[in-house]
Amino acid sequence: VILSPVEDTCVKVFNSNFNGSAPEDCEGLTTHEYYFLFTCAGLCILLALLRLAIEAIQFCRHPVQYLTDWVNWLEVPLYLCSIVFTYVFATPCLCVYSWQWQIGVVAVFLAWIVLISFFQKW
Repeated sequence: VILSPVEDTCVKVFNSNFNGSAPEDCEGLTTHEYYFLFTCAGLCILLALLRLAIEAIQFCRHPVQYLTDWVNWLEVPLYLCSIVFTYVFATPCLCVYSWQWQIGVVAVFLAWIVLISFFQKW
């Protein structure tokens, strides 16, 4: 369904004329798989937006403390990269380029670093 990250061509899985059901040329995706992918992508975007809002509130309340904590410098790019990468999977026309895969790799790397720093606080 999706090309390898090293190729610089677009992978178009869905038709641009989306009518509410899984398109016929989904390269093996059933309607249930399509809606599962669409729902998970939407949930990921929603949670990343929620975390960005929480980060903005933290910055407004305590700007100096917020800017001096190094984890915050990792979390904001993590949420932004997650939104950019996941947005492709929330659209009817799935078209993934190599730069989007690279953003996804950065998001996964930052997520691991943030997770490790979270466990260090215990």
